[in-house]
Amino acid sequence: MNHDFDLSALLEESVQGLTVPVAVIVAESNRLGRRRRLQRRLRLGATAAVLAGAAVAGTVLGVPYLRNAATPASPAAAPPSASSSPVQIELPTARLTPEAMLKLLGDELPTSTRFERFERTSREADADHTVGVKVWYDDGYGPQTMVVVMERGSGRAGGCPAVLKWPYTVCTDRMLDDGSEESVETGETPQTVTTVSIRRPSGDFLAISNYNGVMRSVGLDHDRNVPPLDTNVLRAIAEAPGWQLEVTQSLVDAGAKIAQSVPEGNVIVD
Repeated sequence: MNHDFDLSALLEESVQGLTVPVAVIVAESNRLGRRRRLQRRLRLGATAAVLAGAAVAGTVLGVPYLRNAATPASPAAAPPSASSSPVQIELPTARLTPEAMLKLLGDELPTSTRFERFERTSREADADHTVGVKVWYDDGYGPQTMVVVMERGSGRAGGCPAVLKWPYTVCTDRMLDDGSEESVETGETPQTVTTVSIRRPSGDFLAISNYNGVMRSVGLDHDRNVPPLDTNVLRAIAEAPGWQLEVTQSLVDAGAKIAQSVPEGNVIVD
């Protein structure tokens, strides 16, 4: 018996008269397609929601969003905390001294300056509220002499005098921002000498004179072979805010420390 032939004939007879439901197949295919597209959109929507949530978290929590994990963001610097201790401001409780004047001069003169000798003209602001110092100093190019005096309530007039006194031959003056009157006088002795004077609205008076050489009691020594201290430098020294008759104790102490290393003696030599 040929079983293969019989099976083929049987299958052929079984499908005879069957109608293929094409419409049904097409409808079912469309339904399955819509379902798969819906599922895909849902998956994409869920992914987008997760990414959006991560972005929000990165913004709110400071976490870097989509940054390479190998290079994490630096943490934000914490703001400086306020100090629990108030700033201590030292009040002027001492009188200006000649030694404190050394400190004030040293703060303003060129860094190459070395004090060679100093001489007090008073121990401290005396009964007349006058204090002064004479200094012999070397700026690296030879000796110079500086004389400083400060007076309270001085009767001296500010600005250039009507008639210049020896050794001055030139004078210029101007008003400072605080209302002080400043004058700059220059002359020859034969040394070049420059004096900057400031009279404040309170009446306090400051004069700083710089001689381009060593002063002597019988006259003045020959001039140095280099120019004197620049006038603008001398003016800046005189205009420094530290020149007050009442100063801090720390300034007095610092001046005393400087004076310990500077010989004391007559600046005007024989």
